[in-house]
Amino acid sequence: MKEKKYHIFRKNVTLSVLLDILNRKKITMLSPMNWPDKNDSFVLDEYRKKKGAEHVYATCFSIDTDSVYHWNSFSNGSEGCRIEIKAQKFLERINSYQKIVHGEVKYLPVDFSKKIPLDQWPFVKRKQFACEHEYRLVLLTDNPEPYEIDLDPQLIDRISLSDSMPKSVAESVKEIIHKLCPNINVYCSTLNDNKQWQKHFK
Repeated sequence: MKEKKYHIFRKNVTLSVLLDILNRKKITMLSPMNWPDKNDSFVLDEYRKKKGAEHVYATCFSIDTDSVYHWNSFSNGSEGCRIEIKAQKFLERINSYQKIVHGEVKYLPVDFSKKIPLDQWPFVKRKQFACEHEYRLVLLTDNPEPYEIDLDPQLIDRISLSDSMPKSVAESVKEIIHKLCPNINVYCSTLNDNKQWQKHFK
């Protein structure tokens, strides 16, 4: 079967997380035990137990296009940001981390009947979350510290800032980002105020 190719991974975060990623050139994989979706946390914890590991860490991306769901759920308000990463080159780097498993999440009904192999447990969720279009990285370890993966700024395709961020603040944020990573394209989202859309109705 031909391997699926991905173009862009999108990650919606708060401004503080974005600046941390750019400053340290790292993405932190965190424990899923604090995730709002307790079904997801439960499955990942059971996976950890059956694999005999002390800790499980994860980080998630979207393979979907721009989505109001992701802005509202993961980067709501004026502090919201979205980072877009060149997926294939990023995955090439991730494959050098031997302990990280990764894959696209599949969404199932609550009454599914087919047995799911253990190695697929980290990559299934209830179909109510299908709008996430998630791609996930998971790590099992006995180390109690959150795990960090390197992110080369050259793999960042673009960054979008919330369209509710005041313009003067957005300009300051752009300056800070360009000091950290000079060659990154930074834009303000047009999700809620898109002139191209509006011109069709004039």
